Amino acid sequence: MWRYGSKKDIFVYEYGDDVKTVILLLALLAAGNTSAKLELGVVAPDFILLDVSSGEKVSLSDFGGQVVVLHFWKVCAGSCHEVVPLLNRLQSELLNELYPNLDEVQTSYGSLLKVLSVNLINPGKQVTAQIKKDGIKYQVLRGRNTGIAKEYQLITLPILFIIDKDGFVRYISAFPKYDELCAEVARWIADILEE
Repeated sequence: MWRYGSKKDIFVYEYGDDVKTVILLLALLAAGNTSAKLELGVVAPDFILLDVSSGEKVSLSDFGGQVVVLHFWKVCAGSCHEVVPLLNRLQSELLNELYPNLDEVQTSYGSLLKVLSVNLINPGKQVTAQIKKDGIKYQVLRGRNTGIAKEYQLITLPILFIIDKDGFVRYISAFPKYDELCAEVARWIADILEE
């Protein structure tokens, strides 16, 4: 039986005692070519979530002044994990590629980029196992049962946002290409350095 989970703004499929959370692809089609109703240019909703590994509280506002790449996902067989190598590479290589004098730049401007990933569906042990399996090198947060899907008006997973230094949503994509992602991140990092 399908029911609408109003507290989490998602659909839930119930089968006996087993409850599986499912984001409907039909909602994506009804909404057009985006995977979230949140629009470009709006202030990204702040949140406080727990880090999967350390249990520490993490807030989006902790990264004010930086470009934040925010990826929402679930443990599944395919599409949610295709972006992992891109985000690992983005986290470890992009800034060094853009700025050969990165240490000097960061001394002047502080940290420029933060990659965050929010798992919305799965229990902690399953997420931890997937982090190891996928070799995720960026910070992963627990989003299950927190209401963040509703705050970000998510329709389907995976979905990725780029948030600029002032907290505005500047890019939304379900399946970004690495070159496109790098160009967008570089664009908004340049905005930091122009001040």
